[in-house]
Amino acid sequence: MGFGTVDLNVKMIRPVPFEQQMRAVGEVIDRTRSLAISEATLTDMDGKIFAHASATCRIVTPS
Repeated sequence: MGFGTVDLNVKMIRPVPFEQQMRAVGEVIDRTRSLAISEATLTDMDGKIFAHASATCRIVTPS
């Protein structure tokens, strides 16, 4: 199984500090046989959002 990115959207909300611990959380929101939609958020340890992303990927299965 493979995939290809159909759509990728990244919003950089504020600069990411160099030596600060960060948390990235991602999840698949919906998946069918041929498409998957996911999103992710980058926050500091206090929960302040630094970036948000969403993606739609085409799922390719061997014939």
